Amino acid sequence: MEKAETQIIAQPCCCRGRADWPSLPYELPWIQFLTCGFGYACASSVATVCDTFRLRVFKTLHPAPVGFILSAMSRIGLYGGSFDPVHLGHLLVARAAREELALDRLFFIPAAHSPFKPGRQPAPAAERARLLRLALAGAEWCEVDCQEIQRGGVSYTIDTLRDYARRFPEAELFYLVGADNVAQLPEWRDAGELARLAQFVVIPRPGRAETPLPHPFRGRMLAGFPLGVSSSQIRERVKAGLPIEGLTPGPVAEAIRNNGLYL
Repeated sequence: MEKAETQIIAQPCCCRGRADWPSLPYELPWIQFLTCGFGYACASSVATVCDTFRLRVFKTLHPAPVGFILSAMSRIGLYGGSFDPVHLGHLLVARAAREELALDRLFFIPAAHSPFKPGRQPAPAAERARLLRLALAGAEWCEVDCQEIQRGGVSYTIDTLRDYARRFPEAELFYLVGADNVAQLPEWRDAGELARLAQFVVIPRPGRAETPLPHPFRGRMLAGFPLGVSSSQIRERVKAGLPIEGLTPGPVAEAIRNNGLYL
C-alpha cells in the first residue's frame, strides 16, 4: 500500500455530480475504483468505500491507509421511506435529527416498495430519487442512498441496517421512524436484530401524544419540527390541479409539474 505517493481523501457529495472529480474507472498502481450507484466503490482489500462518498485523488508524500477515511463517521442517521414525493416535512425532520442527534451524516433511503403499502404503486423509483436529489441540493450533510431501489422488491429495514453496520462497524446508527409505525416495530422482520443494530428515533405527529418505543427497541423522540403535511396530501392536490408550492421545495414542485407526475 506504500508503493504510490497517493492518498485517497473522501469528500461528501450529496449524490450530485462535480466537474472536478476525475473520470472513472481510475486506476492507481495498487487499487482500482469502480463506479457504484451515485458514488464510487473502492475495490480494496483494506477497506470499502461505497456510495457514501465520491473519491478525489490528491498527491501527497505521506500516503495513508484507506480505512482511515471513515474513522470520523461516528454518528449516522438513516431516514427510510417512500418519499412519494418528498416534502418540506421530510426536510424539517432531517434537520431536527441532525441538530438534536449531532449527526455526522444523514442518508435518505427511498424504498423500492414499502412493506406497509402493498396495495399502492408508487411513482417510478428513478423519479422519486431524482426529486429527493433536487430537494437536497446544497445540503452537504446529507445525501440519497438508493440501495433499496437497486435491490428491488419489497424493502426491509433489516437489509439496509445490516449493510450500514457492515460498512461502518464503528459508527452509531440512528434510524428515523414515523410515530404511526412504532407500535408495529416488534413485528418488523428480524426485530431483535434491528433493535441491536440501531437506535430508533421517533418522528412525532403534530398534536399527538409521545409514542414510547416497545421493548427491546431503544432510542428517543425528536422534539421538532413536526409539520402537518403528507405525501398523500401533495398527490391529492396535484391530481386536483391545486398548487403545492410551500409544501415541497420549489424545484421539486416544478419537476412534478413538468413531468406530469401524480396526475
